[in-house]
Amino acid sequence: MARRFEIETALSAPFSLANQRPLTVFVWGLLSLLPVLPIFLMVIPIWAAAAQSGHAPDEATFSRIMAANVFAQLGQLLHWVASVVVMTAAIRAVLADRTKAEKAPFSLGFGMAELMVAVAFIALLLMVYGVLILVAMLGVAFGVAVWGLGAPWNGLLIALYGLAAFLSVIWLALRLSLLCVVSADRRTLDLPAAWQATKGHVGRLLLLCLLLWLASIAVGLIFLALMAPLGLGAFFLSGLRFEMFGHGSPLPVLNPTSIAVVAVAGVLFSMALCWFTGLSQAMWAAPFASVWKQMRASAAVKAADAAARDALGSHEL
Repeated sequence: MARRFEIETALSAPFSLANQRPLTVFVWGLLSLLPVLPIFLMVIPIWAAAAQSGHAPDEATFSRIMAANVFAQLGQLLHWVASVVVMTAAIRAVLADRTKAEKAPFSLGFGMAELMVAVAFIALLLMVYGVLILVAMLGVAFGVAVWGLGAPWNGLLIALYGLAAFLSVIWLALRLSLLCVVSADRRTLDLPAAWQATKGHVGRLLLLCLLLWLASIAVGLIFLALMAPLGLGAFFLSGLRFEMFGHGSPLPVLNPTSIAVVAVAGVLFSMALCWFTGLSQAMWAAPFASVWKQMRASAAVKAADAAARDALGSHEL
């Protein structure tokens, strides 16, 4: 029995989590957005004031924008840390034994699994970028070598090299696609196990990634379709109009009813944004965790079958 996985099961893993544990997915999204929320609260008033004036930012406004950009870099680092924690939680939720009580609330933690996921992610980036640099250097050398052949052969050979290099990078990324999941599961950077697990499954993993990409686009469009009417409805119900903004005109004063409408719309938008963000984070972690779980189960069944056959053979002897 070969180690294999079902694409349908892997693809449905994040949506199963969202259906069975919606509060957990909401908390994941909230945790992912918390590091960037102060940045938005800092930047939006600055840009709103600059846009309201109708003129180029003055020196003081420009200094505030630059300071906000510095804090934005820190916010991005914290957002990456939160994303690692959330992705590890999604992996843990998929790999967890449903028959046992969950130890960590919302599958969150901050231990060796999260550290190994971060290390594996950095290692993946270094390996992929290293390969890209090597491919680019070889491409320059190859281009110089074949340029003397003249048109159209030099252009054709360079195009073929570019295609081969692109496919090679995609192949490498797919062969390493389970590194974060295996590292979280085994609490160590087990590159040989991740490499061996994807052997013979590159085509199925590529199809899974393409389907995940399409599903991500669909989820984004659904979010926009839900939030656009909410935003426009709150905008017009609060008495605002587009012609009130710009050209140096003062900001409109909202009455208590308008403030209540905007507040309710803001709460609904924030809750939906948190849930969809949590789902988006899970969509690029849970499917690969499901792949590894299925392969692990398949290997266990294979080992059990082999042990049973050995036992039967010994009994017959």
